[in-house]
Amino acid sequence: MKLQGRVAIITGAAGGIGQAAARRFTQEGAQVVLVDRDAPRGEALAAELRAQGASACFFACDVTSSEQIAQVLAQAEARFGTPDVLFNNAAIYRSIDFLEMTEAQFDEVIRCNLNSVFLFSQAFARGLVARGKPGAIVSTTSINCRLTSGMATAYTASKGAVTSLTAAMSLALVDHGIRVNAIAPGTIATDLAATIRDDPALLAVTQTRTPMRRLGEPEEIASVACFLASEDASYMTGQTIFVDGGRTALGIVMPPRKPAA
Repeated sequence: MKLQGRVAIITGAAGGIGQAAARRFTQEGAQVVLVDRDAPRGEALAAELRAQGASACFFACDVTSSEQIAQVLAQAEARFGTPDVLFNNAAIYRSIDFLEMTEAQFDEVIRCNLNSVFLFSQAFARGLVARGKPGAIVSTTSINCRLTSGMATAYTASKGAVTSLTAAMSLALVDHGIRVNAIAPGTIATDLAATIRDDPALLAVTQTRTPMRRLGEPEEIASVACFLASEDASYMTGQTIFVDGGRTALGIVMPPRKPAA
């Protein structure tokens, strides 16, 4: 029960890594506040967890809105007390050619993947500091902070920034007893990777670039998030942990050039 007595907020909780984290956190004793824009799936997960005896609630929220974030934090405190764990997991991915990407498309990814981490972390940390409580922030970044492709420019920019933001926030908050770390997953079998998971050719290419020769499972990321949120990681802050089946150790292989027309 590594998270016994903790109150954890999980963004992007309705599916994938967030859903797996919600299940793992409650198994470890946490009371969880699920946050997502998908209300039907979020409510269903909260109901499922409560039926299993866990303390869980769901709030629909646009994680790019500071007003809605403030409402979630106030509602969470009224329900369970001051949250002391935050898992910034909400994100979107857009595969768009760099030369074709619009400013609006770039901004959409940056707002969801980066601005939300800043806004939620700041509001969360302010609450802890005001009450003199320690806590932990964990954010999902990506191996795209180190490896990338020409179709993932906005996503790469956002995840690279989350990695840097994690280090900076850790220094800003260390004297307040708030640890800040991040997880950089490889390709995980979630809806975000559906185009890879569901396409045999793309899946085969991904497996050739992953030494373990498989996709990761959401539960494997959730277990690392649980570790970083717990006192088992009490001497860790400012770190980004790569959970990628060895992909960043291998590097990435350029596909052959297309023959000239």
